[in-house]
Amino acid sequence: MVRPWRVCTTSNRTLSLSFKDILQKFLDISQAPIHTPNAHQMASKSLNPHFIVGRKQVFLPNHIITLLRSPRLPPTFARFIVPLTFNKLDLRDYLWHAYGVRALRVRSYVHQQKVRADKRFARLPKPRKWHRPRAVKRMTIEMDSPFVWPAEPEDYELWDKSKYDATKHAHEDMQNKTRPLRYAAKRPEERESIAVQAKRLLEGRDKWKEESTT
Repeated sequence: MVRPWRVCTTSNRTLSLSFKDILQKFLDISQAPIHTPNAHQMASKSLNPHFIVGRKQVFLPNHIITLLRSPRLPPTFARFIVPLTFNKLDLRDYLWHAYGVRALRVRSYVHQQKVRADKRFARLPKPRKWHRPRAVKRMTIEMDSPFVWPAEPEDYELWDKSKYDATKHAHEDMQNKTRPLRYAAKRPEERESIAVQAKRLLEGRDKWKEESTT
């Protein structure tokens, strides 16, 4: 005799099922065909946004978004520098409509800059004039597909790096000559020769000679 299994239902009644019936139902469920989406369905799903798209339209945007190289983050994460007026929804909407990137999760934080004396590019910083640059807002997103940065090139001659460095050094030398700093300015050769002659006179190795002007 097969012992019946008592299964509780939502109502007050109980349903008695034998072990054979339960096994048959399990086999029917396991042998049922599994629905697998085809390529067209997967493509249509990937083309659809994964969030509720806003109705606000932005024409001719003037914001700047910078993708940072972050080797310490996993391949499925990316970090950006965004304007201070940007929020998480703006970045997610921008990445989806511009590049088709799915930002599953977004984390943002504002990085305060250090207090500096005068402005950043001031040649002679003014004393007791402190300046704090504008804060920088960074956002980190998590993507559904990984992204790996290409390897850094070993030879930069394709980008004329030597010419760029030469131009940069020439520009710095010109600035130092026009407005040299006291501690960085070099003593002219005439001044060094006068100092050497004075030292020789004090040591007695040379004698003072007056030259007639007539």
